[in-house]
Amino acid sequence: MVDSEESGATGISRLSLVLIFGGVIVLWIATPFAMRCIYPNLSDRGLSGDLYGSVNALFSGLAFAGVIVAILLQREELALQREEQKQMREEVQRSTEAQNEAQRALNKTIYAQTFKVALDIIESPEAVSARGVVARAKEEFRKPVGEWDAGQRAAAETVARTFESVGTLIKHGLLPAAYIVETWSVPIERNWVVLEPYVLDLRASRSDPYAAVDFEILADEASKFLQKSARTPLASAASPTSG
Repeated sequence: MVDSEESGATGISRLSLVLIFGGVIVLWIATPFAMRCIYPNLSDRGLSGDLYGSVNALFSGLAFAGVIVAILLQREELALQREEQKQMREEVQRSTEAQNEAQRALNKTIYAQTFKVALDIIESPEAVSARGVVARAKEEFRKPVGEWDAGQRAAAETVARTFESVGTLIKHGLLPAAYIVETWSVPIERNWVVLEPYVLDLRASRSDPYAAVDFEILADEASKFLQKSARTPLASAASPTSG
């Protein structure tokens, strides 16, 4: 099965090659005997051999020309292969670019949907009310966390949970940080300054160093954005309108 496939691909079967080379060898062996029969006289055989010397040169030249032709054909074939490979690379590149463009379009859709979710979290009535409590009682929040009343603790927990949820979306690549910090950098940074003692107390009470860590990371991104924008972050609690 393999032999037939190979012969079909090359156009010459193994049997044909054996017959060709075998025939040449047989003719080569039979030539001296044929010359003896045709030219019994030794001098005549020598003269005949001299006459056919030019034929040997002719066939040698033809063989050399065949080698040159084979080299040229191989060179042309290699050039065609290189051109095909170039076209394949270009096609792969176009396909990759199309896939990247489709992925970018999909990412924009995902980001838009996630951004709406983040806004719903930040602008929920509960979150807005909690940030208002933090803003109105900013002096009370300067006291040690143990002296905060239940309402202040509830407001702090709500604000921290709100920005923690948004920070988690950003951490997992569902939303670029710029989507949030470009608009909410000041409220995020202000609320973190006020609630950082609460977060540290929360970590200590739960023995969890990663409690509200996404809120902290989000606040760090907001601080970097403010520094880059040459805006001065305020260390006071957020106001009801901007918080």
